[in-house]
Amino acid sequence: MSKKITELQLISAITDGVNIPGDNGLQTYRLTAAQLKAWILANGNITRAMLAVGAQAKQQVVSIANAQSPYTQIEAADIILVNGASGVTISPLTASSYSGKIVKIQKTDSSFGIVTITGVTALHTEGECVTLVSDGTNWVVLERVIPSKWTSWTPTGAFNTNSTYTGKWKREGKNVRMWARVAFSGTPNSAVAYTINLPSGIAVDTADMPSAVNQYNAFDGRAIVIDASINGWKANVNYNSSTSSVLVARSVTIAGANISDVNAVTYNDPVTLGNGDSIEALWTMPAANWNG
Repeated sequence: MSKKITELQLISAITDGVNIPGDNGLQTYRLTAAQLKAWILANGNITRAMLAVGAQAKQQVVSIANAQSPYTQIEAADIILVNGASGVTISPLTASSYSGKIVKIQKTDSSFGIVTITGVTALHTEGECVTLVSDGTNWVVLERVIPSKWTSWTPTGAFNTNSTYTGKWKREGKNVRMWARVAFSGTPNSAVAYTINLPSGIAVDTADMPSAVNQYNAFDGRAIVIDASINGWKANVNYNSSTSSVLVARSVTIAGANISDVNAVTYNDPVTLGNGDSIEALWTMPAANWNG
């Protein structure tokens, strides 16, 4: 007596040698679980609708690093984790051959090495992740996730005598928010304006600045010069160079004129700096090439 498939005993576990019945509309065949598994993994266009109700295809995770650049995406890769400390280039699959395919790519290292997805987009900071889908012609960015967390950073600056720097930065979409502090154990070097060097890999996007690009242009933020007697002087964080530094300066009114100028903070302006004194700066600026 023949039985319906639904009346057959349900196997407790599937191994590669298990036979599975099927037909092509003309004849009944059998295939092994190993054959079915190989077909699923090899078919880049498989969709959930092609699987049993409630089932999900296991996503293939690939990890790559600098030594593998340039990396050409393999057909089975669904999630690509990238250590791009020295910069990595990824060549995606041909979009026209994989319509509907979804791929996630994430930068996993803490450097500013750029992960370039050729013809599509780029990743710049740790944890940044894009979800791409092929529309049959191009790869389209469906979603971009950008973690925003404070990361320690040791700044450098124009003051390099009797000066100890500490700092932090975090990404806020296309912008970077930075905090820097310099503490003095004595009078710092003279004859220099106080500038703070930007971390290697971060540059100011001057195209996104609201007005003329010069030292009168203050970023969103503030600075304070503190002496050991707990007196404080407010200052601004101004543009100085797109690739190297920002200038800490005070706004002052020119005597006899109804206009303002900027005075750079120096070792003796607004106060002679010495042991126990410090300068703190907190500012936000647009970062070149970052995506929001």
